[in-house]
Amino acid sequence: LREAARRSIARADHLRRVFSDDTYHSRLFPNPIGDYLIEVNVGTPAHKIFAVIDTGSDLTWVNCNPCIGCHPTFEPKSSSTYHRFSCGDNACADFPIHSCGKGHTTCDYTLPYADGSYTSGFLATETFTFDTTPGYEVPILNV
Repeated sequence: LREAARRSIARADHLRRVFSDDTYHSRLFPNPIGDYLIEVNVGTPAHKIFAVIDTGSDLTWVNCNPCIGCHPTFEPKSSSTYHRFSCGDNACADFPIHSCGKGHTTCDYTLPYADGSYTSGFLATETFTFDTTPGYEVPILNV
């Protein structure tokens, strides 16, 4: 009986969120390899990219210049909201696998995945803006 009540409350909460005026939905695109992609605008001014929705990681990353052979890429120098962390920033120290870049001006990270692949680059923040229904843009700062 308790479990049925919990499910009813959870269902009511879900429906309230779905039909509330402040709920936004972004379109998902299925990917042939089993992932889902979402269209997102990165930076200021906005640069549109497709991103993989990865619920197995708390790191959000995009291919940036000068990545060779990466397409499409985001150019951090063209964005007024891009902020690269230095080695002395707390965010750098909190990242599990990090090192100090040349002259301690950057926080370089590596994040391995369970399948043996990995991502590496500079730890930074940026503004992400999502196009939603019904035609709103929702910015998220310092992602």
